[in-house]
Amino acid sequence: MVLVFGESRNDRLAIVELIEALCPELAGLVRERPHPVSLNRSASQRSVSSWIERIADAVSSHDKPVVCVFVHRDADGPDPGGQLHQQTEVALRHAGIIGAHAVVPVEEIEAWWMLFPDATQRLRRSWRGRLQRANRDWDTIRNPKEELKRLTRRGDRRHPYSEADSPSVARHIAAAIAAGTTTVGRSRSYERFAVAVGKCCNAA
Repeated sequence: MVLVFGESRNDRLAIVELIEALCPELAGLVRERPHPVSLNRSASQRSVSSWIERIADAVSSHDKPVVCVFVHRDADGPDPGGQLHQQTEVALRHAGIIGAHAVVPVEEIEAWWMLFPDATQRLRRSWRGRLQRANRDWDTIRNPKEELKRLTRRGDRRHPYSEADSPSVARHIAAAIAAGTTTVGRSRSYERFAVAVGKCCNAA
């Protein structure tokens, strides 16, 4: 089994979709876990340590063998060197969690949706043509969630992007990945995630 922990159910379900798209062999084997929820960047070291311990307890008490664990927490700010990713991954390993991988979108998971503009826009007809097809570093965009809301609101003020759309957007992106679609622009945080999924895929 592969377990996914994260900040919200929407984030966890979206990450499950992406993992299974990047490694079809894991389809049906990836499960999202509601507790413990992830902490934001401002959390104290004591809170982070307690959170990691609770993840370790949840993994060890799972009723089936766990091959990999993906732990999501948005960077919630610039993180050009992937420092928060590295810190989280080191903490997970120190806690003895085998096959642990940090999932740290920079600044938020919505930056990853910008990598797949056509797939993201398929969710609503009114969104089509609203997203940029730019060869840029999406990790450098400030407040990507608000930017995605702003862009999609241009087409439909009643139905702009919301966090609840994440799992559905991820399903469209998963279909695009399966069809061989490549990213528009780049994101080192997404690349780190894809590498982690590849390692898990090889271990499964």
